[in-house]
Amino acid sequence: MKTRRLMGQVCLVTGAGRGLGRAVALALADEGAAVLLHCNRSHQGARLLRDLIRGKGGVAHVRQADLTCESSRRRLVRETLRLLGRIDILVNSAGIFAQSDLASLTSQKLDHLFAVNLTAPILLSRDCSGIMISQGSGRIINISSLGAFKSWPKYLGYCASKAALVSATRTMARALAPHILVNSVAPGFIDLPTDLRPSAKKRLIAAIPAQRTGSYQNIVDAVLYFCTAEYVTGQILAVDGGASLV
Repeated sequence: MKTRRLMGQVCLVTGAGRGLGRAVALALADEGAAVLLHCNRSHQGARLLRDLIRGKGGVAHVRQADLTCESSRRRLVRETLRLLGRIDILVNSAGIFAQSDLASLTSQKLDHLFAVNLTAPILLSRDCSGIMISQGSGRIINISSLGAFKSWPKYLGYCASKAALVSATRTMARALAPHILVNSVAPGFIDLPTDLRPSAKKRLIAAIPAQRTGSYQNIVDAVLYFCTAEYVTGQILAVDGGASLV
């Protein structure tokens, strides 16, 4: 019988209505955790995931929140406590991947990228860390990106915001020690753009040492490692097939 490593723990996962956030939340529930599924616009996806988890005998709730809004973000934390009684693990998965080259970048675009990709994870970590400290322990896992280490001219704002999140992860790890472990998973190429030409896709894959793109399961495995590992904090785990090396 499989050991459910997160039995009795409560996890708050942002951006859980679709994509990587959904895969992470489902994996945490499969490990026995009660999960608060955050969504902003992906209501239907979050509700379907909630029903799937409950159908397996798990515990899951859905709450909508605009993470760029202070009152909405604080309400999300309060609702997690009201519904599930504690917060053991926070996974900051919500983010925006958007083109923003220097020529077309505006202050509004840059502000929004940083608000979602950096400010929201930091302030949500602040709001949850006090609860975790009062409980005696906790874990925060930030989903950063290969873009934090690469120079993608067409994604200047995105790369800058994710690089800042890497720095914030390390700084929070020191600030919140010894009670809270703070780490980051940096995914590489998981889903390539559907409009990418076959020749461009071939060149991109050829530049990855592993010679292939990754899967959500690869990222999920890294998140689960940080959810269960002891004596590990302030680390950035690149799950990118070696793409950050070249």
